[in-house]
Amino acid sequence: MNEHVDFVKTKLVPAFEKLDGVTAYVLKGDRGGNKSKVGFFLVFEPVELSNRYFPEADEAWSEDVGESVQGIWEEFTSFFDDLGSEYTDWIIL
Repeated sequence: MNEHVDFVKTKLVPAFEKLDGVTAYVLKGDRGGNKSKVGFFLVFEPVELSNRYFPEADEAWSEDVGESVQGIWEEFTSFFDDLGSEYTDWIIL
């Protein structure tokens, strides 16, 4: 698991933060159902950037994202099989 966290902190976060309006976070659960689990969150300001950078699932990523993170993202998602992870789009209210 540590190698996955190191990968996210040193490669994935910096790649996403090259995109305008994106802040990336790596978090670790402290209590509750996800205690000791690691999360990766992207915050888009404004939220409409999420749709610009990441269109619907069957559409290609924007060129901005592709140039910055696509290869790194593919390596990151390869961890999902090992970690049993899935993604959720969240909106801050």
